[in-house]
Amino acid sequence: MFNQNKDLIYLPRNRFIWFVLTFVAAYVNVGGFFAVHQFVSHVTGLLGHFGVYAGQGKIPQAIMALLVPFSFLLGAIFTGLFTDVRRHVNKAPIYYHLPLINSFLYFFVVIAGTKGLLGIFGEPFENYVDFITAVILSFSCGIQNALFTSFSGAVVRTTHMTGLMTDLGLNISQMISGQATPEIKRNVKLKMELIFSFCLGGIVGSYLFVSYEFMAFISPAVVCLLISMRFMFDRWGRK
Repeated sequence: MFNQNKDLIYLPRNRFIWFVLTFVAAYVNVGGFFAVHQFVSHVTGLLGHFGVYAGQGKIPQAIMALLVPFSFLLGAIFTGLFTDVRRHVNKAPIYYHLPLINSFLYFFVVIAGTKGLLGIFGEPFENYVDFITAVILSFSCGIQNALFTSFSGAVVRTTHMTGLMTDLGLNISQMISGQATPEIKRNVKLKMELIFSFCLGGIVGSYLFVSYEFMAFISPAVVCLLISMRFMFDRWGRK
């Protein structure tokens, strides 16, 4: 389905996958904000919170704020063990179970949240159940971002926009100065599509999480399940 052939990255069927996953990333990020007042894929901001809490002497909150981005890192490491590490030792990367794990995590948040095991939806990030929610969501974002960064050869990142905006700015400057190649132009188009998708995911997530709270995590759970099935069918088709 996906590999690091850059021409395949821009195929319409694959562009649709990038669009959907960027939508999901923003949706989950907004869900984390509404659930526990934390943007779960925004590692820069999370480390900033650690500094604020530590500076105020709020050590328990500082530790929790530090462990949330660490869980993002663990998610990326977990993905790398099944993708880039296997590729390095001349083994085929394994993909399908990674979105399946994310689907399981989101379904777990739905079930545990609706049963009251994850605290009150929308309460401040102050106790261990809020911490658990943030860690689960951040871990899942780390898995997704590393997975599709690996697929696309670092062209596509779906869970945060900082690097994408930086690349887009550089590409636009190249276009302004007349240095744009066809590759740069299609990169700009793809990045603008991803930014639009991220904004759209945030808007839709804002509405659904206010209305349905933890139940709204069903949407990314189903999407990740479908992506996993797509990987499975593709893997079987190559055998």
